[in-house]
Amino acid sequence: MAHFNIKVAVQKFGNFLSSMVMPNISAFIAWGLITALFIPSGFLPNESLAKMVTPAALLFDFNEDEEALKLQTMIKEHGVASALKEVSGLDENSEITEEVINHYNNLK
Repeated sequence: MAHFNIKVAVQKFGNFLSSMVMPNISAFIAWGLITALFIPSGFLPNESLAKMVTPAALLFDFNEDEEALKLQTMIKEHGVASALKEVSGLDENSEITEEVINHYNNLK
């Protein structure tokens, strides 16, 4: 009997997790494709779309997303350049970082 209860509990938890991910799966796939295709090193580089990818990701703020909250806290406490360095490894003083920050500020 206890084995059955554990199985049901695990199934309910799995259902809960999948109900969070599945409605957003198309957005995750689309974002990945856009990023892979249109960033400067992508298959079809497009400067206008590339300018939106990183700044838009830095602006993502959703209270139920632990990573989004962590990123927004990092930006508030240490600034965009420091947060960008932490998540991407870009040097805080590089031209790319400056360009991303400019586009971030324009989108904000």
